[in-house]
Amino acid sequence: MFEPTVIFQRTQAGRDEIYEKQRRLTQSERLVLIMVDGTTSYQGVRNKLPVLTEERFQRALTTLHKKELILEVFLPIEGQQPEEMEQTVIDRFIQQESTDPLTIISFDPEEDFGIFGPAISATNMPQQQGAQRLVWLPGAAQEPAFVGAPAGTISPVTTTGIMDEALIEQADALGAEVRAQRPQYANPIEHMRDFDKPRRASASRQQAVAATPGKREKLHWGYWMIGIGFAFIIGFLLARFTN
Repeated sequence: MFEPTVIFQRTQAGRDEIYEKQRRLTQSERLVLIMVDGTTSYQGVRNKLPVLTEERFQRALTTLHKKELILEVFLPIEGQQPEEMEQTVIDRFIQQESTDPLTIISFDPEEDFGIFGPAISATNMPQQQGAQRLVWLPGAAQEPAFVGAPAGTISPVTTTGIMDEALIEQADALGAEVRAQRPQYANPIEHMRDFDKPRRASASRQQAVAATPGKREKLHWGYWMIGIGFAFIIGFLLARFTN
C-alpha cells in the first residue's frame, strides 16, 4: 500500500517501454505508466484514472515498480516540470493489440468460467442404503464426473492402487514359491564346499592324466632298453671271440 502523497517518476526503462512496447504490459499498467510524470502524487494519478478500480490501480502500480519502470521520488524538486510525451507516441502505446495480455477480475469464477470449487469429500456426504453419489476428483474438471454410480463404487485412482497391491502380492507369492522349491541348507558355506568338491576332483584327474606318460612313450623307451641290451651282448661276444 502506497502513501497518497508519494510521487513516482518513469525510469529510462519506462521511457523506452513507451516507445518500444516490449514488456507486454496490460492496458491498466500502460495507463498508469503514461500518467506518471514525476510531479503528480499517488492520489493525483489515481484521480486521473477513475476508470480503474482501486485494486487494479494498486496492482498496476506495484507491477511497474517491480519491473523497475517507475521509481519513487524521495526528494521532490520545487518547480519541477511534469514529464510529457508526444501524443502520437501515447496513442501508439495505448493502442490495444491482439497479442496484448488481458487482466480479468472475477468475483465468481465458478459462474463466469465454469470452474469447480473445492472438492467435497465423499465421506462427508450423507449415505443412504441404495443411494447414488457423485465423486469429483481434484484436477479433473474437464473430465466427465462419475454420475449415477452405485454406493461403494471405487474411483479409478483407488482401483489403480488396488491393482498395484494385487500385483505386488502375486509377485511375493511367486517368490515364496520359488524359494520353497529350492533345497534348504543349514550351513550355506558347507554347501558351497560340497558343491566345489566334484570340480576339484575332476581337475585332479585331469592333472594326473596329463602327468602320466602315454602308451606310445612307454613302448618307445622299452625298445631302446632292448636294443641297448642286445648291443651289450653282441659287443661282449665279439670281444671274447676276437681274443
